[in-house]
Amino acid sequence: MSGTRTEQAIQTINAQNKIEGSSNVIYKAGNAAILEPGFKAESGTVFSAKIEDVCAD
Repeated sequence: MSGTRTEQAIQTINAQNKIEGSSNVIYKAGNAAILEPGFKAESGTVFSAKIEDVCAD
């Protein structure tokens, strides 16, 4: 995953991905953001996970 990106889930995000390069990634979930084995945010990236209300599109 690279670039600027926001991932959202009404309930839970399960992540096993790798964030690399100059990425800026935000996870927003209603209940939990679970970083599974294999998840990695490399040096130089910006990563945040927020628990907040997410509206369905």
